[in-house]
Amino acid sequence: MRPSTSKRRFRATITNPTSSPPSRRSTHDVFISFRGVDVRNTFVDHLHSTLGRKRVIGFRDDDNMDDSNVGENVDQRILRAIEDSSSYVVVLTRNYGSSAWCLDELVHIMRRSRIFPIFYHVTPEDVSSGCYEDDFDQHKRRYTYERVDGWLRALAWIVGISGWVVTSGQYVQSMPVCHVCLNLFCLHLATIGINSIHLDIDIYSEK
Repeated sequence: MRPSTSKRRFRATITNPTSSPPSRRSTHDVFISFRGVDVRNTFVDHLHSTLGRKRVIGFRDDDNMDDSNVGENVDQRILRAIEDSSSYVVVLTRNYGSSAWCLDELVHIMRRSRIFPIFYHVTPEDVSSGCYEDDFDQHKRRYTYERVDGWLRALAWIVGISGWVVTSGQYVQSMPVCHVCLNLFCLHLATIGINSIHLDIDIYSEK
């Protein structure tokens, strides 16, 4: 017997805070950085599909959905996507710190602006106090000092940015999606010439 579902609607009116459009329209409105093994077919799918329904163009590395396709070095296709995006969602998870690919993405993202971190089943305190300690012990034996130091600096930087902590439960997990969508829409409005817009996001939960 399939469980029943209930629905809540998150509704807001958001207004473009600036009247001056950006000098160049990016290819992607948002780049999503994540570790596939932790959020495959769950949180990132929900975020990406919600953005798509609201006509926010998101870049999700589909190869990252299957970790067997991810190498040690982030490829130029991903770096170009980072450069061609106007904002960034970084989904930090327990296994994010074990991936050289993800950490290289983060180093490139930290050079940009408009970053929205989401701590998925970890907290900023976990990340800053050593939940990746074992991973970095291995990194230090495998990679150059300069590369590992850059990763550590990027992690220290990302935990200092205001973001959202996702614990458990579909309602709890959906609320950061709503907040991220609101923030991204505020940035997106200027590029499409709209001063304000009504945003409805349906959140489903199994009973």
